[in-house]
Amino acid sequence: MLGLGRARGTRTTKEIRMTGALYRLAQFCIRRRFVVIAVWVAATIAVVAVSQQLGNKTNDSSSLPGTKQPASRLDAPEVLPRDR
Repeated sequence: MLGLGRARGTRTTKEIRMTGALYRLAQFCIRRRFVVIAVWVAATIAVVAVSQQLGNKTNDSSSLPGTKQPASRLDAPEVLPRDR
């Protein structure tokens, strides 16, 4: 796109701020890499422990409380052919 947008290599103030923030985050992660790894491992263990505590309490019901089932669902066994 010739003549449209910014000149190549120029950045907006927002881009410079974001680049600086990401650069500082990367420096922190490199300087304290073992702390960062430990935090990620602890977060992973916490998520797994919480998911285990919640259990497997799923519900396969396709009905909503307080609503009637459609008639087609009730009539389905009589209308559909049986397996042979």
